[in-house]
Amino acid sequence: MTVVVTCSAANATSPSGGITGGFTGYYTRRESPVSGLFDLVDSVVGYQYLPDVTVRNQLVTNGASLLIAGGHSLGTITQPYLARHGLVEQAYLEAVPFGIVTPPNTTVKLGSRDFINFSYLNKLFNLHADVVPFDRWQHAMEHYQRFRPGYSED
Repeated sequence: MTVVVTCSAANATSPSGGITGGFTGYYTRRESPVSGLFDLVDSVVGYQYLPDVTVRNQLVTNGASLLIAGGHSLGTITQPYLARHGLVEQAYLEAVPFGIVTPPNTTVKLGSRDFINFSYLNKLFNLHADVVPFDRWQHAMEHYQRFRPGYSED
């Protein structure tokens, strides 16, 4: 299976099934020097479970044919919309911000001490989430890498 993960910040294809890129967090857009403002607007729209510009870019670029989509932090606000409405078959989400409810066709990883997702408390919204062991203040994508599907230390 080929996994294609796309976003405005990075495009990635992984024939091995691992996730190598995806929708990421604040200040990762390369198109605009004021990306933080757009990220804030996307967050407000995403918490209302409405499509944002990232959903539009996803559909224009790849259509609704992806087998899986991935996201980290801010990027996980958009992915539940795509999964909930059948625009992707599944979504793999890391560091889902507190209060975002993910649909059943998502795989969710929450860091045990990740300050963005409130770890175990966020399971109130995402009962199917796995809480993975983290040290205090670890939130960056690289800390989640070892828990991704198809990951090997080679």
